[in-house]
Amino acid sequence: MSALRLSSHNGESYNPLDEMEDLLDGSDYSYNRDTENRLSFECESKQSRYAVVLEWHPEFTAIRCSIIMSETQKMERAIVDIAVENANQAAWHGFFIVDGVGNIIFKTLISVKDEDLLSAIKMLEDKIDNGIEDMDRIYISLGIGKASVEDGNLFADDEWNIENLALMFSDVKGNA
Repeated sequence: MSALRLSSHNGESYNPLDEMEDLLDGSDYSYNRDTENRLSFECESKQSRYAVVLEWHPEFTAIRCSIIMSETQKMERAIVDIAVENANQAAWHGFFIVDGVGNIIFKTLISVKDEDLLSAIKMLEDKIDNGIEDMDRIYISLGIGKASVEDGNLFADDEWNIENLALMFSDVKGNA
């Protein structure tokens, strides 16, 4: 099997979501191909279940990836806003927003320009994995944030700051 350039994929306009759909079709994931340029599926991690939406933009040879956490709809908005603000200050792979109904959404762009077919799919899978890791971190911080507000036993009121919560988003290397 030879690697093909995206721009010359059998003379047709290439859509990497076709390959991703084939991978999802051969797995246990449930997915929807909403349009030719939009693919969505659900993914479960160690912490939660997320909806993943991939949107192909051929004019930019890029995929917009959105990972949605819907559990936050029922949480106090102030806690969600603090967690998102703190997470964005420590985020490396994309950024977080809160939509109109209270979902936290992680967004990132994936450029597939000048990538061969196999590299593009691997890069897409890696970016989704990175996004889910970041969502798991914010999920954990939200659980801790809620406990601290309800019980008042994690951080004192004057210690509720970026330095304490940013530790949730750091990649620990080595042994302590």
